[in-house]
Amino acid sequence: MDREILVVIVLVILVFLNIPIWLYLGKRFFGNWAGFCEALNHFSVSSLTAGLKGEFHDNIGEKFKFCAFFAICAFSFACEYAIVYLLIMGYGG
Repeated sequence: MDREILVVIVLVILVFLNIPIWLYLGKRFFGNWAGFCEALNHFSVSSLTAGLKGEFHDNIGEKFKFCAFFAICAFSFACEYAIVYLLIMGYGG
């Protein structure tokens, strides 16, 4: 099997296997979907707009929470991919 196809298959499998993990992490970080949507909303609002509304400090906290969640999910996915890639492709590439 071609290596590029194998890599795509591994990526797709990892995404589907990680969905329950990401949902669990999201529940721990945000509590529920409303908390996630609120953090996403704060992430998309600029600091200037939040400052004019008087929500600057809340906005910073929610932005940090969303960025930390995204970073943990991305880091775990990257580590899993690297391990699986090394196991499938071998250490020599």
